[in-house]
Amino acid sequence: MLLPRSVAGTKRRAPPRGGSAPPVVLGARTAEGGEALACALLNWLSPWACARRDDALAALVRDAQGTPDGVHVARLLATPEVAALGCTSSAELAAAIAQLASLGWARLNGFHVHFAPGDAADVVFVEQVSERACSLLDAARTIHAAVACAAHDATVWAVGAPTLGALDAGCLAHTPATLKSACVAVDPNTAHVLCTRYDWALDRRWLPSDARREVLQAVSAGLRAMPHEAFCARAREYEVWQRELVQRNVRAAQQRARAAGHDADAAPAEAPAEAAAEAPRDYPRGTIVALARTRGADAAAYKAVLARGVPNRADYVDVQEDAVR
Repeated sequence: MLLPRSVAGTKRRAPPRGGSAPPVVLGARTAEGGEALACALLNWLSPWACARRDDALAALVRDAQGTPDGVHVARLLATPEVAALGCTSSAELAAAIAQLASLGWARLNGFHVHFAPGDAADVVFVEQVSERACSLLDAARTIHAAVACAAHDATVWAVGAPTLGALDAGCLAHTPATLKSACVAVDPNTAHVLCTRYDWALDRRWLPSDARREVLQAVSAGLRAMPHEAFCARAREYEVWQRELVQRNVRAAQQRARAAGHDADAAPAEAPAEAAAEAPRDYPRGTIVALARTRGADAAAYKAVLARGVPNRADYVDVQEDAVR
């Protein structure tokens, strides 16, 4: 039998007249919602990101960097940018900022927030931050775990998508909610650790067996990094190659169509052979175009053998069955 709360004795009592309201306690429920809000606020509240924007929230964060008292959460809540995220409670906003404190640029003292200056930062491309799509906050925490082997406290200023221009002011605020690889803005020391100990072509079997569990998890996920300049060069090279490949395929299709119109009696079986002969042969640097394999080889096993032969060198493997055995 269900009883009303007033009968069961569980009804909340109103505070006495003239007394103060009970204090707000940031419990587990508030922290759970705060983590979801923290993911949305990461690229909005970051001093490094605010230095590249011109809005009310960015101006408030910049002004708070030079004051000993910081800025009150209520002032941040009153900005249109925070209101657009659906946050209406100072306690909820404070809980979200508390989740961001581990990133190294925000410190919560009661309901006052202190921001670190976001001047020095390097951008690094990190592939496979997580084996599965994770939130921006989880990606930043993985960066912390990855540099823990160097006894260094990382400062993660922003997390963007792994695309060209992802950390620009206009694109940073629209980063996807989840990602597997990312372009991250970190302090110079963290960038050095990522690009040396997790270099793109480095075999990471140097890790000791007694390394921290967080470090082993980060490395076992295939995390590797390169400077943002090198990533942009490879991305532009791939875009040029892909654009030229599409144009050549279009021209080859037009030539085949004209040839078919002039010679309607040609056998249909001759077209694939001619197309294969005219197919473009150029690929980006370091690409394996063709590789012979045995008749009964399993695709998954073949990929594993290739990965062991060239550790951390095989970016993407596409196994296709041969049409003719």
